[in-house]
Amino acid sequence: MRKKRLYMTITGIAGIPAAFILLFFIISMAADYRPDNVETVLEYAGDIQSRIMPEMDADKTDSLLPASNGRANEAHALPDTVRILTWNIGYAGLGKNMDFFYDGGKKVRDSKENTIKNLEAIASFIKSADADIILLQETDISSKRSYKINELEFIMDSLPRHHAFFACNYKTFFVPIPLKEPMGKVHSGIAVLSKCLPAKAARYQYPSSFPFPASMFNLKRCLLACTYISPEGKEIIICNTHNTAFDTGEMRKKETEFLGSMIAEWSMDGRGIIIGGDWNQYPDGYEPSSDETGNPYFSIAALDYECMQEYGKTFYGRECKTLRYLYAPLDSSTTRTISDFFFVSDGISVISTQAIDLGFENSDHNPVIAVVAL
Repeated sequence: MRKKRLYMTITGIAGIPAAFILLFFIISMAADYRPDNVETVLEYAGDIQSRIMPEMDADKTDSLLPASNGRANEAHALPDTVRILTWNIGYAGLGKNMDFFYDGGKKVRDSKENTIKNLEAIASFIKSADADIILLQETDISSKRSYKINELEFIMDSLPRHHAFFACNYKTFFVPIPLKEPMGKVHSGIAVLSKCLPAKAARYQYPSSFPFPASMFNLKRCLLACTYISPEGKEIIICNTHNTAFDTGEMRKKETEFLGSMIAEWSMDGRGIIIGGDWNQYPDGYEPSSDETGNPYFSIAALDYECMQEYGKTFYGRECKTLRYLYAPLDSSTTRTISDFFFVSDGISVISTQAIDLGFENSDHNPVIAVVAL
């Protein structure tokens, strides 16, 4: 009898981890973020869910987008010259003192004090840049890695003239790695902040995806496209993109082909196109070093420009590199590359493209500013 009880006790204890893991996967599957291929995005006003409308076809919505923050909802024409800023802010948690476990480092997150300090510096620079349109990547809404600070609202507080649109690309109730210090909850995405209210905004899901079950704990990459009206009444589509960094089977290629098809479709409709963001690839005309392409954790790759070149060109700032690698805290030997740039369609003149050297003080990326004439 004692042996039987001992056996039942041991098997019961051994079954607890298995039951816990099973329960964790069941909850993860139930909570898995499953965005539609196309979603209409309403103006940001604090509650994400009230502003995502998956049942609507973004190309068949009314020309005027309802605002949800009490402001006038009539779209206004862009000025003749538009100043556009793109910046991957690294959720204000990847300043110069940080490395990152997924990139060959050891750390998972920075201190709360440093995160707030980084965010304050990021918001201050964005305000001083005085851009008409701001494209932000890795902007956390409520994540353990950034101490559940709503970073978009923090930045918006310093930009009272801007309308904001947010598209989630990373939403999971718990990332279980690394095992000793899991990343936990992540709710993050890309944002467009704009002085002019666009006629409409839409989230387009990229066709790339991680295999199951890793897909439950990884990003769902997307394109956030805002349709504006030019001074002559022509539609100008300005997009924010954040492409795949860790490719697991031609994911980057699928995303680029998708972008190429969207560019072709929009161009045939006579629309102007500007796409900015963190492509996690280098632009046409840039030649990386062997250090940039040979890193075992993150390796920059060439943008497959062929499917786009018929319709426009890529533009990047040559003043400095825009991405630093995270295998160790920043020092003089840290590998740097270019992954932040713009694609601009023919018919739109690019007056300047400038990479701003902020020394990777508060983010692992430097911002890039393009000035275009419509």
